[in-house]
Amino acid sequence: MAGIDGAVLMTAALDVLAFGCKLPGVDGNRPRVLRAPSNRGVDAGVFDLTTRGTRHAAAAVFAGTRRGRLAFTVSADGPAACFMWSDAFGHVVHWPVHVGVFAPTAWDTAG
Repeated sequence: MAGIDGAVLMTAALDVLAFGCKLPGVDGNRPRVLRAPSNRGVDAGVFDLTTRGTRHAAAAVFAGTRRGRLAFTVSADGPAACFMWSDAFGHVVHWPVHVGVFAPTAWDTAG
């Protein structure tokens, strides 16, 4: 599946329903997306979707159209991220996934 472009649709139990799917296009009305707050409580502000491509915009729209949806963006040239609706913030939230090679210090146990 990693070599196929498109979305993977799964159930809440993580059963794969389909892969290689195209999410509905973005008609110019992109939702307001906030950056997930850090664990230090610092408000990171608005995540600017105009600096990203169609993949991020489609993921944000998908996550914002129905509560409980999660959309992950994965790319060979950048970090993975999750888009999700937050009732606490009243907006879609962009949450970067910092694991493995994207955050090598996360695995540093020396300090």
